[in-house]
Amino acid sequence: MSEQKLSADAIGATRATTKSTGGIASEAPRGGASEHESGVPLPSPAEEQAALRRVATLVAQGAKPEAVFAAVAKEARLLLTADIATIDRFDPGDLVTVVALVGAARESPAIGTATPTAQAGNAARVRATGRSARIDRYSEQINPIGYQAGFRAAASAPIDVGGHLWGAITVASTAEGKPFPPGTEERLAHFTALAALAIANAQAREELEAVADEQAALRRVATLVAEGAPRDEVYAAVTEEIARRQGADVVALLRYEADGTATVVGGWGVEGIEVPLGERMLVAGAGVAIAVRRARRPAYVQRLEGPPGSAAAWLSGLGIQSGIGSPIVVEDELWGVVVAASRRPEVLPAGSEARIAEFTELVATAIANAEARDVLRHLADEQTALRRVATLVARGVAPEAIFAAVAEEVATVLPGIDLTSIGRYTPEQSVEFVGAWSRMKEADWVGKTVPIGGRNVATLVFETGQPARVDQFEDDGTALSAIGRGRGTLSVAGAPITVEGQVWGMMTVGSAHQDRLPAEIENELAGFIELVATAIANADAQAELTASRARIVASADNERRRIVRDLHDGAQQRLVHTIITLKLARRAQEAGDDRSAGGLMGEALEHAEHANEELRGLVHGIMPSTLTRGGLAAAVAELTAQLRIPVDLEVTSDRLTAEIEANAYFVITEALTNVVKHSGAQSGKVCIQVVDRALKLDVHDNGIGGARPDGSGLRGVADRIVALGGRLEIDSPDRGGTRLSATLPLPD
Repeated sequence: MSEQKLSADAIGATRATTKSTGGIASEAPRGGASEHESGVPLPSPAEEQAALRRVATLVAQGAKPEAVFAAVAKEARLLLTADIATIDRFDPGDLVTVVALVGAARESPAIGTATPTAQAGNAARVRATGRSARIDRYSEQINPIGYQAGFRAAASAPIDVGGHLWGAITVASTAEGKPFPPGTEERLAHFTALAALAIANAQAREELEAVADEQAALRRVATLVAEGAPRDEVYAAVTEEIARRQGADVVALLRYEADGTATVVGGWGVEGIEVPLGERMLVAGAGVAIAVRRARRPAYVQRLEGPPGSAAAWLSGLGIQSGIGSPIVVEDELWGVVVAASRRPEVLPAGSEARIAEFTELVATAIANAEARDVLRHLADEQTALRRVATLVARGVAPEAIFAAVAEEVATVLPGIDLTSIGRYTPEQSVEFVGAWSRMKEADWVGKTVPIGGRNVATLVFETGQPARVDQFEDDGTALSAIGRGRGTLSVAGAPITVEGQVWGMMTVGSAHQDRLPAEIENELAGFIELVATAIANADAQAELTASRARIVASADNERRRIVRDLHDGAQQRLVHTIITLKLARRAQEAGDDRSAGGLMGEALEHAEHANEELRGLVHGIMPSTLTRGGLAAAVAELTAQLRIPVDLEVTSDRLTAEIEANAYFVITEALTNVVKHSGAQSGKVCIQVVDRALKLDVHDNGIGGARPDGSGLRGVADRIVALGGRLEIDSPDRGGTRLSATLPLPD
């Protein structure tokens, strides 16, 4: 902006301001026009413009407010031919402070002097009315301070900054009987716009500097968090940054606890004040911490009183007379409070509550990040622990070694734990301890089986299937309680181990040095156990898979022996008879006994035909030719046509891979064999469809139900399906028929 433009804008703003005053308050006697005939010439427009440009240049160059005030006062004095020019600021507490003074006067107040408004003469009238004012004839009765300083006439105009009355500019004469000409106040108003602009510019700079400083503070804290600095270091930095902005004697960062106390996690104090880090204090009485906790918003407190051990009592003991607190809200939860306090009443600047609140909103992000880092670190520890356990499972380590490892891993993830137990519930309503870890001495209760009962975690988990805890643990006379109390346990928490939807057992952790384990530790334990249960399920699944493979191998061996037996007892014997009979026929022919040779040839042919039929039947049992030639639909149709009960068919006509068709056929064969032999059904139904890249098999009958999945036939079906990566479900309620449903994944 050019100087000319700035001057014109200032003049226009001033004229608007002058017009808005609606007139001039004057102490001059009515009819005193002759008193203005002092012969003092009014400044020319050119002179006025030159003066305004000089001041406007300073404003445009960003000069400090005190330099602009001095220039404004100097130009106003010279332009209006005054002896004295002053600029006064209206301060809280009904005070008027001199910020610029030009010209000699007897007993003039020094720059920076604050006086009560009632003694400020013309400035007092401006403050009272918000309008220009003048005194044409001073006397001791009108204004003793001004009169003693040599003031004999004065004119003043208000300085308005941002719609608020900031202060006044005054020109004064020390000559008797020479008041200022009319229009003096209006010309003064031209300068007030420039003074107001300088003030506004300075305030804007201060606000920008404050914002920049605030952002710099946030960056410093955020850098600490990003670098993984210890949380105590982060809290110390937060409190110091707030103290630098508020001029407080002490700043404390308190974390609210569930039991009505607050823990001092960070602090800063002037020399002689030590903040008791780590100490828990009551949130009670009349103080900042209690006010913020109740209202969940910033609070300003000038009276701090509280019972011994409270935060209010601590601050009061330091001589604190006032304090400001702002809540720290992390993820919509009231996490804690920042308290900035002073030994002097009302020493903290106005609006400090809002400034601290704005800062703590940023700090809360840093705290949330630090806590998120802890959570991620904890999750990483959990994953590491799980990987170690899973590695043991994959290596086929004995279950008892796995359980011992799991117990130790839990103690590693949850530091401060003195003992850990893993128990498996038995059908006899007992707990068999299969794993344990102890910080104190050998875990000699492993291998023991103890009845459920009493007030202990193992019983509570068994009865509810939910996490449980017992604080201030006591021996209630039961065997389970005796195990814990005998090792000095003071508090216990535990959670169920759920495997495949069933409560398999429980895991407990105990402390021998805390009457109460940390809040929610049983739920945190439950989350870890959810991962550990996978490892346990994998171990069980590994054992089941090994048994399933052994059954498949045994089944294959039995099938081979059956084929060998059938060949030996059937087709092989027929072929042996055929060979022997043919040899006899050849001898008879060589002997010329054509009649006997012909009979023997017929007998050999009969044996060969029977052998061929038996071989065909044997081959059909291994792999029906209909399945090979016509596919699954044709083979199942041929199979059901030979049964003695009607079976409805709904079979896909799609051709699948030979492996899938063969396995599907044998599953259907085994299921229908069970229907015919054991179900007592009058009819059945077979449905085979391709759905979502899988072959769905469903065999349903209307028999007596009660099929046993662990029977040799159905177990063989299950082994075959599992080996192919499929899934088998059997629903067989008593008198409700049996439904066998299998899913076989199809290759891409």
